Amino acid sequence: NYNIPLKTLFEAIQSNNQNTGANFIEHGDEQYVVRGLGLVKDIEDIKNIVLDSRGGTPILVSDVAKVEVGNEIRQGAVTKDGQGEVVTGIVLKRINENTKQVIERIKEKVVEINKALPEGVSIVDYYDQSELVDNSIHTVVKSLIEGEALVLLILVLLLGAFRSSLITAAAIPFCMLVAFILMWYSGLSANLMSLGGLAISIGMMVDATVVMVENIYRHLEEHWEHSVRDAILVAAQEIGRPLFFAILIIIAVFLPVFTLQGIEGKLFKPLAYAVTFSMIGSMLMALCIAPMLCALWLRLKKGRVRTNPIVGFVKGIYVPVLKWAIAHRYIAITIAAALIVLSVANVYILGSEFLPTIDEGNMLVRATMPASISLARAIEVSSQIEKSLREFPEVETVVAKIGRAELGGDPESVSNDEIYVRLKPKDQWTTAKTKDELVDAMRRRVEGFPGVEFNFSQVIQTRNDELISGINAQIAVKIFGEDQEQLHQVGEQIRDAMSHVRGVEDLAVEQVAGEEHLEIELDRNKIARYGLNIADVLEVAKIGIGGDEATDVLEGQRRFAIFVRLKEDFRNQVEKLNDILISAPVGGRIPLGQLATFRLSSGDSVVSRENSLRRVVVMCNVKGRDIGGFVHDAQAAVAAQVKTPPGYFITWGGQFENAQQAVRRLLIAIPISLLLVFVLIYTCFNSLRNTLTIIFNIPIALVGSTMFLLIWGFPLSVPAIVGFIAVFGIAVQNGMVMVSYINKLRNGGMELHDAVITGASVRLRPELLSALIGSISLIPFVISSGTGAEIEKPLAIVVVGGMLMSPIKIVILPMV
Repeated sequence: NYNIPLKTLFEAIQSNNQNTGANFIEHGDEQYVVRGLGLVKDIEDIKNIVLDSRGGTPILVSDVAKVEVGNEIRQGAVTKDGQGEVVTGIVLKRINENTKQVIERIKEKVVEINKALPEGVSIVDYYDQSELVDNSIHTVVKSLIEGEALVLLILVLLLGAFRSSLITAAAIPFCMLVAFILMWYSGLSANLMSLGGLAISIGMMVDATVVMVENIYRHLEEHWEHSVRDAILVAAQEIGRPLFFAILIIIAVFLPVFTLQGIEGKLFKPLAYAVTFSMIGSMLMALCIAPMLCALWLRLKKGRVRTNPIVGFVKGIYVPVLKWAIAHRYIAITIAAALIVLSVANVYILGSEFLPTIDEGNMLVRATMPASISLARAIEVSSQIEKSLREFPEVETVVAKIGRAELGGDPESVSNDEIYVRLKPKDQWTTAKTKDELVDAMRRRVEGFPGVEFNFSQVIQTRNDELISGINAQIAVKIFGEDQEQLHQVGEQIRDAMSHVRGVEDLAVEQVAGEEHLEIELDRNKIARYGLNIADVLEVAKIGIGGDEATDVLEGQRRFAIFVRLKEDFRNQVEKLNDILISAPVGGRIPLGQLATFRLSSGDSVVSRENSLRRVVVMCNVKGRDIGGFVHDAQAAVAAQVKTPPGYFITWGGQFENAQQAVRRLLIAIPISLLLVFVLIYTCFNSLRNTLTIIFNIPIALVGSTMFLLIWGFPLSVPAIVGFIAVFGIAVQNGMVMVSYINKLRNGGMELHDAVITGASVRLRPELLSALIGSISLIPFVISSGTGAEIEKPLAIVVVGGMLMSPIKIVILPMV
C-alpha cells in the first residue's frame, strides 16, 4: 500500500503527456526549431510514469494501477428480437436532399462494405424510410391514374364527341408537364404532397379547358355558317377574359397556404406550389393550346346539331326548377340561407385536429422503466418485452434502443427504451384486421410488466410530436412553477382528472422523480481543519467514483482518452469509498470517510425548464375522437378538479397547439386573400353587383364540404382547410363564367329574365362537366386506403362535397 492520493495519480498522467516548444537555435547558416517531445505513445509509457519515490525507489503508475485498453462507460444498448445485443448505426440525411435517392446510394455502399466484412458479420437495415416514400407515392400515383381515366369517361359521356373529349383530356398531361418542369426548376421533388396537389387539381386543370372547348363546340354547332376559324375566335374571345381572371383567382386563393409554418408548412407548401404550377399550365392550355387544337381537329357538318341525351335530360329538370326559383325568389333565398346556417353549425359539430395520423407501416413503442434501473436490468426487461411483442405473427422484427449514446442522437437515460416494431405486409396478418386492433392487443400483452409505462406511436409521428412540444405524445399539459415536488403533485392531480376523459390513451406524468442517489455530505468544519476546501474533496470523489479524462493519446488522426477511476470493487462498495485518500496542505493524507458521510436518497432524475421556468408535463395520446374535442373536455375536467397553487400555471401544447397556430395564421392570410379575390373579380367585371353575386355563390359550395366531412366522420383539420380553399377557387371560377355569359346576352339586347334563363341553360353542360370532373376525379382518393391516403382523404372529401353542390349553386347564382 503506497498511499498515493488519487489526485496525485491524475496530475502525474496529465503532466507526463505533452510536447513543448523551446524557440529556435542558429547553427551556421541555418535555424533549427527546438521541440520537446513528451507525448505518450503507448500503454507502456503510461505504466512507467513516476508518481513518487520511496527510499530511492520510484513508484510507477503500474505499481498502483492497472493500465489497459477499455471501452467508454456506456449508458445504452441495442437488442434485437430478445436474442441479445447488436450494434447499430444511424444515417442522417442532409437538409433538402432527396430521401429516396440518398437511401438508394447508401444501399449500394452497404453491398460493397458487406463484401469486405469478416465471415458471419453483415450490415442489414431494419428501418428504411424509402419504403414509406415508395408506398405513399404509389398510393397517389394509383389514385391519379384512376382519376384521369374517370375524367376521360365523363368527358366522352357529356361532350358526346371523342375529338373534343380528347382535346379536353389533353389538358391533364399538358398541365402536369408544365407543373413538373416548374417543380424541377424550383427544386421541388415529386413527393406525397406535391403529387397530391396535382391530384386534387385534376378537376381545376381540366375545368378551364372544358369551358373553352365546350364553348367552341357549341359555337361550331350553332354557327355552322361561319368558318371554323371565325367561330373559334368568337368563342375564345367570349370567355377568354373571365377564364384568365378565374385562374388567377384560383392561384390567389392558395396564397394563404404559403403562410403556413412548421410541420404543416413543410407538408402543404409543396401542395400549394404544385397547384399553382398546374394552374399556370391550365391557363396556357385553355387560352392558347386548346383553341389551336380545336381549329386543327374539330369539324362539324353544316346544320348538324347534336343533343347529348344526358345533358338534355338534366336540362329538362334544371330549367323548370330555375324558373320556379326565380318566381319564388324569397323562398329560394331562405333555403340557401338555411343551408349556409347548416354549414356553419356543421363546423361546430365536426370537431378539430391538426393533421390526420399517417399509417407508417411500423410501430415505435416507448417503454419507460423505473428511473433508478441499471443498464443490465434494463437490457433484461427490454429483451422480455421484445420476446412478448415478437410472438405476434404480424411482427417481422423488433429492435430496442435502451438509453442512447451521447453522440449520434439525443442523450437518454437507460430507463427509456425505444422499441421499433417492424410489421409484415397486411396480407400476411392473421390475428388482427387493423393496426388499431394490433396495438390494442399488444398493449394488453405488455400490461403485465410492473413499473413500466408504455406509449405506442410511430417513428416519424414521434419525431413530429417531439418537434411540436418536446414530448413523445400528441397532447402535452405543461405545469410551470418553482418547486419540483409541488409540480409533480399537480401533475398527478391533472393525470387523475384526465383519466376519465373519453379518448385518453397512454396517459402518464413525465418521469422526473424516483432516481436513487448516493449523496456525499461534506463536513465543512473537518475540511477546514485540515486546510482543505470543498473543491479539493469533491474533485477526488469525482475522479475516483465517476472517473475523469486526464489527457489524450494520439494515434495518427485518432484521439483516445486516458480515463482514470477506481477499480469496480471500490466504486461499488460504499465502505471502501471511505478509504479514498486526500492530500492535505498541512501534511498527511486524510481518508474521505473522515471528511464526509455517504447516504442513500431518492431524488429527481431530471429537471426540465422552458423559457427559464421549471416545468413538469402530463402527456397522452388520443384515440377514437378528434383532438380538439378531447382537449376541450380535458380542459374542463382539469379546471373543475385541479387547483394550482399561487405562482403556478398550466399551458396546453402538442398537436392541439400547432392546429391553433395554423388557424391563427390562416385567419390573417385568408381575409387578405379574399380581398385580393374581390379586387380581381371587380377588375374583370367592373361591377360591384356582379362581384357580390359571385361571392355569394361561395358559401353554398362550402355547405356540401362540411356535410361530407360530417358524413365521413372526419374532423376539421389543416388538410380539410386546404380543401375549403380549393373549393373556394373553383366556385369563383364557375360563377365568373356564367355571369360573364349572362352579361353578354344582356348586352346583346336580351331582357334580364330571358338572359338569365338562356345563359344558365347554355352554361349547364360546362357546369355539369366541372362538377363531375372535379368530384369523380377525386373519388379514388376518397376510397383509398393506401399509405399516405390519410392526409389526402379529408382534402378530397371537402372538394368532392363542394363540387356536388353544383346543382344548388347553378340554381341560386342565376336567381340572385
